[in-house]
Amino acid sequence: MATLMQAPIVTSFRKEVDRLLDRFSEGDLQSVLGRWVPPADLSETDDALIVEMAVPGFNPADVHVTLKDQILTVRGEVKRETERTEKRVVHRECMHSTFVRSITLPTAVDPARTNAVFENGMLTVTMNKAEGARGTTIPVETR
Repeated sequence: MATLMQAPIVTSFRKEVDRLLDRFSEGDLQSVLGRWVPPADLSETDDALIVEMAVPGFNPADVHVTLKDQILTVRGEVKRETERTEKRVVHRECMHSTFVRSITLPTAVDPARTNAVFENGMLTVTMNKAEGARGTTIPVETR
């Protein structure tokens, strides 16, 4: 059986795709997508799902949370006003920033019993599980 040699361009492309997929699987969304995505943790208790998201530099009025079809979406936008001064800007990174982060929830929640709290750059969204999603312990009988 003959082996085919891969052209250098194919080998290079394959290595780049592998590197990109490795970064994605490690959770490095910012470099994969080419834009900033706030880091988030999803935790669960018996009664609720809790999402904690770091959104430093954003004001609470600039962060919007929606919940639809078991998908929690957080959007944020911050605009930096530029003022005219006599100084010459040499380098600028703090102008305008937006993000959208959607998280598919692993279980049904009750939108009416959901709240979001913003404190010190951290957004915490607590979503109480829907009645049917809480689960029930079923005793096992011996016969």
